[in-house]
Amino acid sequence: MLIILQMLQISTENLGWHWCNPLAIDNEGIITRTIETPENRATLVIRVKQISNCQKQVQYYTNDEEILKKYNRINICFRNLVLIILIC
Repeated sequence: MLIILQMLQISTENLGWHWCNPLAIDNEGIITRTIETPENRATLVIRVKQISNCQKQVQYYTNDEEILKKYNRINICFRNLVLIILIC
């Protein structure tokens, strides 16, 4: 059996471009991830919504007040990964 998962990672400039753990975006729903650095920790709430057969909408939010106060905007980077699992 072959399983293919579409994965996504999020990083923010404000946290030194540290990446959160990968998250699967194959299914709609809400996922939380944490980005940690030696100085800061931010929790991201990510919402995945299917728009069409080939498009997904990924929205992210953070309620980390320290980061929101310190920065007027949060620059982010998405890294798209594909995880292929072969089960014998």
